[in-house]
Amino acid sequence: FCASSRAIFCLYKKECLVFLHIVLDAFFINAARTKEPSLRGVSAAVISGNCVDIFGDFLPPGMVLSASYEARAKGIKCTMQAATAQKIDPQIKLVSTDFALYKKLSKEVFNVLYDYTNEIEKYSIDEYFLDLRGTSWDNEPSALASIIKNRIEKGLALPCSLGTAPHKWWAKLATSLAKPAGIKHISSCDEISTVLLRDLAGLDLACGGIFVGAVAIFCAKKTRQKALALLALLSVFLIELS
Repeated sequence: FCASSRAIFCLYKKECLVFLHIVLDAFFINAARTKEPSLRGVSAAVISGNCVDIFGDFLPPGMVLSASYEARAKGIKCTMQAATAQKIDPQIKLVSTDFALYKKLSKEVFNVLYDYTNEIEKYSIDEYFLDLRGTSWDNEPSALASIIKNRIEKGLALPCSLGTAPHKWWAKLATSLAKPAGIKHISSCDEISTVLLRDLAGLDLACGGIFVGAVAIFCAKKTRQKALALLALLSVFLIELS
């Protein structure tokens, strides 16, 4: 069982070689910081509303769309109502959205990535996948990750996290483990044997809860080696869905 699951993983590794995943950390609020340096190093958040709409009506402050890590440390989270965030931290600085700025910075990040490969998937406005097959970096993904991170953080003043792995799903997981502002490479299931299933990309809370229970029972009765095999097979299932 264990050998077969590892064989499946190796087939994916051989076929896909390496992917690089990058996400711009707390993108909206860090984008705002590029225009307003006073927001750096303090509790701040981008919120919906708090502006005049196209009909000239004022929209009251809505929910938190992006919170700085300083704000998150105080318990402020995305989708939280702005009024609740202000109760938690009366000193928090609230900023309105600026989608023109987000689009501009996202394009500039894309241009940086395009210097290394044209095989780029723009997963969202702040998230990208790079297929490094056939490039000069396919055997040095971590080195490329360091170069890209340095260029984006110094050139655009945007903190970012990067992950590299033999498949997109693993690369996305690596980025999650690298946050905030880090770099992580995953090459085998052994490297993530302690990762909580609810943190795996592709599993929502309900699905994650089912798998957590299943693995807990499985691990209680089987060896660690076979538990790792189960994790490998789960990853292959998620790869097929991605």
